[in-house]
Amino acid sequence: MILRDCVICDSEGRRQGDISVGDGYVESTGEVPVGEDEVYSLDGLYVAPGVVDCHVHLTSDGDPDSVEGTHGDVESRVKQNLRRSLEAGVVGVRDLNAASDVVIQAGEAVEADEVDGARVKACGRALTTTGGHFHEISRVADGAAEFRKAAREQLADGADVLKCMATASAYHSRREGGPEMTLDELEEVVKIARMHGVPVAAHAEAKTGVMRAIRAGVTSVEHGKYIDREAARELSETKTYWVPTAKATEMKIEHEHGSVERARKLRQGLNSSFRHCIDAGVSIAMGSDAGTAYNRHGENLEELRLMAEHGMSPEHVLEASTRTAAQLAGFEDLGMVREGYRASFVVLEEDPLESAEAWTSVATVMADGRWVDGPP
Repeated sequence: MILRDCVICDSEGRRQGDISVGDGYVESTGEVPVGEDEVYSLDGLYVAPGVVDCHVHLTSDGDPDSVEGTHGDVESRVKQNLRRSLEAGVVGVRDLNAASDVVIQAGEAVEADEVDGARVKACGRALTTTGGHFHEISRVADGAAEFRKAAREQLADGADVLKCMATASAYHSRREGGPEMTLDELEEVVKIARMHGVPVAAHAEAKTGVMRAIRAGVTSVEHGKYIDREAARELSETKTYWVPTAKATEMKIEHEHGSVERARKLRQGLNSSFRHCIDAGVSIAMGSDAGTAYNRHGENLEELRLMAEHGMSPEHVLEASTRTAAQLAGFEDLGMVREGYRASFVVLEEDPLESAEAWTSVATVMADGRWVDGPP
């Protein structure tokens, strides 16, 4: 298959040319000679790498009043959310908490071509303390020894990443993101993860918990609504990723009409975190937190617009949502449009290197060399 006369946009910049696709991978780019291949003209369209969303919850659909239902109901919901994500241009996701191994199993089914949807990396159940953040569905542990066992349980179930609830929630807790896991508990999880070659994602909101997670050696800090200059510098110097999940914050502010002061504090805190992390050169990876209240799968790309509104350039948004996100999630063959990478693209009507608004004009999506909903 040849995609003719397109404008290729990835973290290496913008270039005009053709894309040769075979067996689900990019064979070459540039000037591809005419042969017997199927040819699609993409003249006037922009081809970017498919987006990788580093923070989703596939067992939830974004409905704040939804009921989990039977195992079959949850399994069906996960598959539906994977399909919705793919149709929107999200070719890979990282699921960061489920009450069972249902998401891990769905990811295996996608890889085996038994389920049509975004590819998956999953943590299984997140690790939290007694009474800690989302203790209702997470694996509860207290003390380093218990967290060691809990981490090994998730890995035994097939987890690709471990998730720690290092702090309380910034939304519902009177502690506003205060620490919940101790340094030695976090360090124990990191030690087990490194033994198995998997990353650690830490839910961490306020500065104390963020700094503790960084010093424990986690791979990424999730949310981080109150990151100051010092914390941003630590993130940068330790090469710890930050996954902002701006859309989840906006949905809370927009739909849950609490105090104006609380909404202002949340938005200002996140905006300040962006400013400090951009200035410090922190590796920022896209994560929408899709599945949380009012935050629906298939609307993930709204996160990119919010990242731009918080000060990221169009080039930075693209890189954070493709190459950087793919690196964090562990999709080594996603995130670029070049030879040897999966032919998983978003075809856009506008230039994503000019404006992040371009991501709202998806013409079609290709995943592993196949059109998801037909050619443009």
